[in-house]
Amino acid sequence: MSKARLNIAALAKLLKKNPHLKLKQSGGPPLPSGKEEKAQGGSNSYSRAAGGRRSDLGNRYFRSRWEANYARYLNLLIAQKQILAWDYECQTFYFESIKRGVRSYTPDFKVTLSDMSHEWHEVKGWMDDKSAVKLKRMARFYPAEKVTVIDDAWFEQAYKTGLDRCIPNWERGA
Repeated sequence: MSKARLNIAALAKLLKKNPHLKLKQSGGPPLPSGKEEKAQGGSNSYSRAAGGRRSDLGNRYFRSRWEANYARYLNLLIAQKQILAWDYECQTFYFESIKRGVRSYTPDFKVTLSDMSHEWHEVKGWMDDKSAVKLKRMARFYPAEKVTVIDDAWFEQAYKTGLDRCIPNWERGA
């Protein structure tokens, strides 16, 4: 299988030229009929994220708009055969020898690549101290696991290239 990947700009251009392309639903049973449920904020007291279930994503709960939008982007990559699958918060890594502070980490997405290998994608609006410690400990305790941080620069690029307008149900800020 080809290891070539489309960047955001190339995906946006591809979707604009091929409006008939449909996104494949990943990771869940058929969608129930009815309106999307939205929760009030996230579990973090400082979060302005729109946590809640998304009907277009298998009625899964996501902690933020960015995580839900990134899941939609991963569905696009599946439809384009760039990746095989993704899963959300499916594994927790424990830092056994740590006695204080951050003792575990659950990445946002496990992304299964075309060659059956996987990597972890972490969506971060900002990098607070606790998140930085988790990522450092992950690198130290699990050096074979690849973690990619999807940050505000990724989303800025998605908006600049028009990717957000090419993916159905993309959520914009309040």
